[in-house]
Amino acid sequence: MPRKSAFRHFLNSVRLMLLAALLVVVAGLITLGMQYRDFLRTPVAMPADGVVVTIPSGMPAQRVARELARAGVIKDWRLFYLHLRLSGKTRQIKTGDYLFVRQLTPAEVLQKLVRGEVLPRQFTILPGWRVRDVIQALQGYGHMLDLSGLPPPNQAQDLLARMQASNEFAEGWLYPDTYRFERGTNALALLGRAYAKMRQVLDEEWSGRAPDLPLASPYEALILASIIEKETGRADERPLVAAVFINRLRLGMRLQTDPTVIYGMGEAYKGNIRTQDLRQPTPYNTYTITGLPPTPIALPSRASIHAALHPADSDALFFVANGQGGHVFTSTYAEHEAAVQRYLLGRKP
Repeated sequence: MPRKSAFRHFLNSVRLMLLAALLVVVAGLITLGMQYRDFLRTPVAMPADGVVVTIPSGMPAQRVARELARAGVIKDWRLFYLHLRLSGKTRQIKTGDYLFVRQLTPAEVLQKLVRGEVLPRQFTILPGWRVRDVIQALQGYGHMLDLSGLPPPNQAQDLLARMQASNEFAEGWLYPDTYRFERGTNALALLGRAYAKMRQVLDEEWSGRAPDLPLASPYEALILASIIEKETGRADERPLVAAVFINRLRLGMRLQTDPTVIYGMGEAYKGNIRTQDLRQPTPYNTYTITGLPPTPIALPSRASIHAALHPADSDALFFVANGQGGHVFTSTYAEHEAAVQRYLLGRKP
């Protein structure tokens, strides 16, 4: 075979091989394109209770894709990573916890990540809790909150100083509510919102208070509200309980309320109050001191603050538990004694 003919044959062979290779590549790209198209359009079934995926700060895009595939949110991490690269949004993914509870296509998954539709976490402060109760509850959120700077429960009164809010006694100053947060939020910042909310609510209620109350400041209203909060959980009774204490303050009578005694006993309280406890002088024993205790004894709700500043129109000076979750309110000591005999001692008049 002449040399030129052999060379042309070789070139033709090469061309055919290249063409075949090109066809294989094109076919592969077409197949990949079809797979990619179907991948983006096909939603993935989620379990009934959903799936939570955490995307921490600084996680590479490829790792994000792998984590989503591991959790079952997408089927193929490679195709999702390809989608990330082609979309140009690898640096737009927001960090946080994502809850996937319904069928989403991979394209919708990416939209969720870019919009930052993170799962809100929440922490609830209950009315009647003490600050130490709040701190104890927060300690169970160490996997979601940054607890650095949070004092231990036995140093709860240092809280406001650590929050750089003020040097006031911390008790009473956190508003009972549910607070949402994102993973990694500092606990002191979260409590700063509760402190600001209590300031706001107290100022609003104080500005609309009833006239001629024997309360010299919003702080005294907060103290009284905390006592009301501990005395009753019934909304209809709060104004009546407030009236009893307001009437006693006006007359210079001692408040004689057990929750303040319990607070003053601290760790010595073991579930019941003895006669000697009522006689033991403490700054919080309202059986031995006249007027309000020096600080709140709990975290009051807005309803209790409102009741303290809007007591019922009543001349009641006493109340006793009726054994059915409520109280009997009376105006004279004789009536009160009869109520005690009936409801506490079970003796009929």
